[in-house]
Amino acid sequence: MGKATSAAQEARDSLQEERGKVTTLQAELTRSREAQLRHLQQQQQQPSEAAGVSPLALEMATIGAACRSERHEKIIAQQRIALSELRQRLQKTLGRGELK
Repeated sequence: MGKATSAAQEARDSLQEERGKVTTLQAELTRSREAQLRHLQQQQQQPSEAAGVSPLALEMATIGAACRSERHEKIIAQQRIALSELRQRLQKTLGRGELK
């Protein structure tokens, strides 16, 4: 039974050592992610600081661009509907022989 006990103890020690390695790697990963996040935030702030533009102005510009995009899409949809109606009227008119 001595061999089994020593083998079990070695397995526990090995497991504990591996858990320590995992903990160390997790901490290192967390530090790395935090550093990347800080770096990304600094990069995002630099263009606005260099141009002298406030974050609020940047946010408003982004919202404005989104609104223009939505209006543009609505206008295109309306134009497609109008074009479809025009084609239908034209087909009806040509079908009757009125326009030739």
